[in-house]
Amino acid sequence: MSKITLTRVTADHLDTLIPLFDAYRQFYAQRSDLDGVRHFLTERLIRNESVMFLASEDSQATGFAQLYPTFSSLSMNRVWILNDLFVSSSARGHGVGSALLQE
Repeated sequence: MSKITLTRVTADHLDTLIPLFDAYRQFYAQRSDLDGVRHFLTERLIRNESVMFLASEDSQATGFAQLYPTFSSLSMNRVWILNDLFVSSSARGHGVGSALLQE
């Protein structure tokens, strides 16, 4: 089993992330829309509206997680909602999802 590398997503990772995010949307029966994905992810990054982590194995992007910030009134703290988690079919069973969740 190869080593899983996790990286916090920046604009430099968009070209790598876009096809993976598009595959995630297609997994949930959405049509492919690479331009729409680019626009959506760029806006999230520019506006600091989410945090994303990209998983790679042997320099191949294999999964990602996207979290959105919100607040908890009870704890009076910021909390993060895990909104999106995806692992490519070829990487499932390798621990990619677990690594992303732990990150």
